[in-house]
Order: sequence, then structure tokens, then C-alpha cells
Amino acid sequence: MNFNNKPYEKSAGSKENIDQTMDMMGLTDAERAIITATSQYARSISQISRKTKVPRSSLLYILRKLQERSLVRAVRHENGKWTKWVSTIDKTIRHLNYVSHKGDQLVEVYYGSAAIFEMFEKIIILPKNSRLLALQPDSSIRYALRKNKVDDFLRVNKGIKNKALIVEGIVHEKSVGTIVTELGKVNGQKIFESFIGRLEDYVKIPDDFADVESEIYIFGGSAYIINWHKETAVSIHEENMVALLRAMFSCVKELGQRYSQNEKMKLHSPR
Repeated sequence: MNFNNKPYEKSAGSKENIDQTMDMMGLTDAERAIITATSQYARSISQISRKTKVPRSSLLYILRKLQERSLVRAVRHENGKWTKWVSTIDKTIRHLNYVSHKGDQLVEVYYGSAAIFEMFEKIIILPKNSRLLALQPDSSIRYALRKNKVDDFLRVNKGIKNKALIVEGIVHEKSVGTIVTELGKVNGQKIFESFIGRLEDYVKIPDDFADVESEIYIFGGSAYIINWHKETAVSIHEENMVALLRAMFSCVKELGQRYSQNEKMKLHSPR
């Protein structure tokens, strides 16, 4: 393994492409500095700290979060005594080269909470009385609440009610309690009030079933799969893929028990 000062892995993207990719992914200044510092050389924690001025006390945490998003990887010395880190942003750029946002692609990829929420908000531009499908496990709801602003969810819920959209949902019953746990009583109440009155066709599934950090929405002939924790999402527009996900949604829904999210929120209201 190459741990000297020669380039460890040459970036496949120009500086402009790297900057554009980091902008799209909504990276913080510290995250951007770390990726830049490790794009040409594999560096140790101390080397990265000196290069970026990011304190060592928080550097490992940030690196691990970037690793979760597949933006850096750890390279361990053969004796296992020390590790260096190298950016994999070039692979992300190569992958994104297959993705166009001109609206004519079968699959699109989104990075960063801001970009994902903008995609998610397409719900409220649906025609009146449209039906949308939503599979929302508790673990995914937990991270959605952490990654986005309460006001953004209030705006979406208002749009859903104004358009009289019918939400066909699959949820965990414990998620109502999760909203209060994550947001507190005041903001939890705001969410409940914005939700109550939505047209719904819900079932609940056992709390230990499919409690994963991703959720699925199907509407307008497309499917959207979101992982708020990793801040990554895909939209699928190919009709056969969407049809398969729709059929899988229907199968899971058949396993659920009829449930009113409206009534549960009324009972669980903090006030």
C-alpha cells in the first residue's frame, strides 16, 4: 500500500466538478476541507487536522459521517497500527455522470437534505384529489425530523390538505410518540395540528417489522426512495420499476392493520 507523499488516488473530476458536487451534496465547510485535503493523498488524522484546521477532537466523527455517505474511505496499514483516509469523491462524480436532471432520465440521484426535501416537496404540486403512497418506517421518520426544519413539514402538510390529497400510508404506530421525543411538545403539537384533517388511508405494521432508515413514496407515475440519515435519495421514473414498487407496497399494506393516524395524533396531542 502506498502511504508516502505521492498521490494515492488521482481524482477523476476537475476542481470545478468536485466543487459542484460538494455544493449539490450540501457539505459543511469542514467536510469540504476534509474531502479536498484527502482528494490527492491518503492522510492521517493529524495530517488532515493540520491541513484543514479542523480540531482533532471532532475530526474522527466527521470522517466517519463522510464514510457513511461513501465520500471517504479508511486505508489501514498492513500491521493495523495506524490508518489513513482518502476521498472517494471522484467515484461519486463518475456515478453522477450517469445522472441528468433534465427530466429525461429513468433514475435520478439526490444528495444533501436540501436537495432531497426539494424533491420531496413535489408532493404538493400534485393535482387536487390525487393519491400518493407512502411507506414511512419509524427510524426514517426519526432522521427526517432531525435533518429538516419543522416549518418545512408544516408547509407540506398544509399543501396536502389544501389539495385534498389522499395519503395511502404504511407506518409504525410508535412514530407519533417519536415526533414528540424528537421535536418536543410545542413543535410536536405543531406537526399534529398540521397533520390532523389530512385525507388518509393508513395501515400500521408491527413496530419491529421493516423499521429501517429509508422510506418510499410513489406518486405522479414515479417512485422516490429516501434515506434521510445518509442524505441520499433516488427518484425512479421507469414504468416497470415503479409498477414493481407499487405492487410490493400493496403486498406490505395487505399485511397491515387498519389505522387512523389522525385519531392517534389527537389522542397523543401534548396539550
